[in-house]
Amino acid sequence: MSRYSCSKQGLIDYLERKGCGEFATQIACEFEKAGYINDLKSAEACTNSLSGRYGWREIERRLLQKGYPRDVIEKVKESFELTEETELETALRLLERRFGGRNKDELKNDKDRIYRFLLRRGFSFELARKAYEKLSESSE
Repeated sequence: MSRYSCSKQGLIDYLERKGCGEFATQIACEFEKAGYINDLKSAEACTNSLSGRYGWREIERRLLQKGYPRDVIEKVKESFELTEETELETALRLLERRFGGRNKDELKNDKDRIYRFLLRRGFSFELARKAYEKLSESSE
């Protein structure tokens, strides 16, 4: 358990794959009672590591994929205060790193690439549009 943090459901899935079938849930409950696993803390750690590179949609998708319950994910979102402004800052930082140094004409030609880049990383279309507009304004 010390290698990486995981969700209770992630531990159950792992134990079932290793052949603990009927005891997997019981073992995971005991680990949770003993404090070896904590869904909220591990979801926060995962979100912290992903928040600088991805939008909330992608972070949420990855947390769900790892087996975190929706209520835990919502608590994490509230605790991280992931607002549209913070996501816009993240998107702009990613765009500056990837597309910075280009003039306005080059950015206009790469508009579709910029949108796809941000959409693949879990940002909404509206946020991708705002980030593109700010980037093209700053490149004038």
